[in-house]
This record gives sequence, C-alpha cells and structure tokens, in this order.
Amino acid sequence: MISTRIPDDLLDLNHTLLSGQAFGWNEINGFWYGVAYGQVLKIKQDGDRLLWDASDVDNTHDLIRKYFKLDENLPKLLERFEDLDFFIQRAMTRFRGLRLLNQQPWECILSFLCSSHSNIKSINNMINNLSMKFGERIEFDGMTFHTIPSPEALSQASANDLLSCKVGYRANYIKKVAHEVSEGIVDINALMALEYDVAKSRLLTSENGHKIMKGVGPKVADCILLFSMEKNEAFPCDIWISRVVLANYNHLLDNDLLASLSRSIERKIPLSGGTYLKIGDVMRRYFGPNAGYAQQYLYALIRQESGR
Repeated sequence: MISTRIPDDLLDLNHTLLSGQAFGWNEINGFWYGVAYGQVLKIKQDGDRLLWDASDVDNTHDLIRKYFKLDENLPKLLERFEDLDFFIQRAMTRFRGLRLLNQQPWECILSFLCSSHSNIKSINNMINNLSMKFGERIEFDGMTFHTIPSPEALSQASANDLLSCKVGYRANYIKKVAHEVSEGIVDINALMALEYDVAKSRLLTSENGHKIMKGVGPKVADCILLFSMEKNEAFPCDIWISRVVLANYNHLLDNDLLASLSRSIERKIPLSGGTYLKIGDVMRRYFGPNAGYAQQYLYALIRQESGR
C-alpha cells in the first residue's frame, strides 16, 4: 500500500467520487475501487494522506496526484467564493473537500455521451456494460474489472452490440464520436492546450451542416472541458443548476434572460443555445476563473437538498 500526502489537507473522497463527475467508482470494504487511465485504483483516505494501490503500480506513481489534482491549491481557488453569497458558502461548508477531477478525456467524453436524459445510476450501468463488452479485462485484488473501451473498439462495434449495452439512441452518438476520435478528425488531447472558448468551439464544430462530435452539445462540452481538460471556468448548466440560478442568482440576469430561463424550467425543456451561453458568461463574471468549482458545489448541494 502506498501513501500520498494531500498537500492542502482538502479532499473528501466521498464528496468527490459521488459528485457526478466520474462514473463506476464503488466502495468495497472501506476502499474505493475504480478504473482510471487504464488502471484499477484502490484508494482510502486516512487524515491528510491517501492510501492506495493499483493494478500496475510501476506506471501509476503520478496518477493519483494528477487524477485528484492534488497540486492545485484548492483553498486559494475557493477564496473568491467565501464572501459572495450565503448559498455558495453553505455549499462549500457542507461539501468541504470536494475536488474537481482530472479524467482521461476519452473516458469523460464517453461518460457524458451516456449522460443525455439519464441519471447517475443509469450512466454507471451504461459505462459498466460498455466496459464489460468492449474493454480490457483486469484481475486485481481477487476481483475482475474492465477498462473503458477505446474509441477504436467502439468505432468498429456493430449497432446491435452497442444497443445490447442498454445505451439506447446514444449508440449512434457513441459510434460516430468514437470514429472521429480514433481517426484523428478531432484531436482531443490537443484541446487541452487551447483557451476555454476555442476548445469549446472545437467540440461543437460543424462541417457542411453536420456536427463533428455528434451528441456533444454545450452542456456536455462544458463537462468534458471541466472534468478532463482543466478548464476551471467551464460552467455546465443542466436542469439542477438552472434551478439554482433561477432561485438564488436571478438578480444577476436581465429580464429577457430571466424569462428564457424560467420558460425552459417550467416547460422542462433544454436551454436554448443563446440562453445557455449567456448564463455561463454571467456566472463566470460572478464566480471568476474557477466558476466550475462553484458549479460543482452548487450541484452537490441542490441534489442533496432535493433528496438525491
């Protein structure tokens, strides 16, 4: 078992791994088990240290620090939020130690392609089914795990095989995006070096009227950028965050934006592209360059207070 210190003593594994950023983590006998970057990880928190093991320790020494962004000074990043408003203060207090993850981009893309019109339990099931059918098998700690399937494997999968994984209409998205990534039409690793706005535009690019990354809309793009490409300013806005903005930050919105947001929530329909973009810009101005952290704390709080 290897021990890694948490530099700022600010990490809560439960809050972080159950926050809807990543899928497939399970707590077994006091340890969290999950697959990341092609490795099975086994992790337990002990005060200001993480105790961990992995299926390939020789190639995993820096992975724990990278995955949990332990070199990011979280207390410093959160300073801006401390005096803003009571709601974000309550969220930060209740979910102290929730950190943004730094996932492998393809894993994150696949996860959030499965997230459309779904819930966390269903997403977990879809990812597990895809991994068991198309991923690589790893035996570790007397248990069997499967890696996230590669884009090459999914791009070559038949429609029936994908549908057998219970992904429904998302099968078409998964196969199309896997093809774009495996063929290098979209270089997802290169996106990390780009500014947030440019990287998001690339994820939403269309050619000849057809989307390149089919199934990747503004919210999914923001999730990918926030949870796997270190774009802390990304502010994913789903139905939960829309309700938070309407209830607690409506004073930041102009009348037209407030009316559009209210209409979408009342009718239970997605935000229009223009409304989504404007709300993100408003919340970035309010919360600053680490607005994504605020989003994640607010998301955790509203779901808990709604009984989820």
